[in-house]
Amino acid sequence: MAEKLREACVRGEAERVARLLDEGIKPQPDENGRSPLLLAAALGHTDVCNALLLREAEVNAADSVSDILGNEFVLIYEDRD
Repeated sequence: MAEKLREACVRGEAERVARLLDEGIKPQPDENGRSPLLLAAALGHTDVCNALLLREAEVNAADSVSDILGNEFVLIYEDRD
């Protein structure tokens, strides 16, 4: 089920993300350590980021490749809007 959540984050499906989280799906990272928040932020899906943050997603998770934190990606993409 965590894969469905990550897929919704990548696609920018904020309502689906919110629903999955409300159903109890945990925002687990993928095999490279990328959290759902990091995936959504990297793709500029700020509405998905908001849904994750409102539901207390881990903001200090970093992937195993770049070591960039999810909250840093959120700040980068909020500045672009």
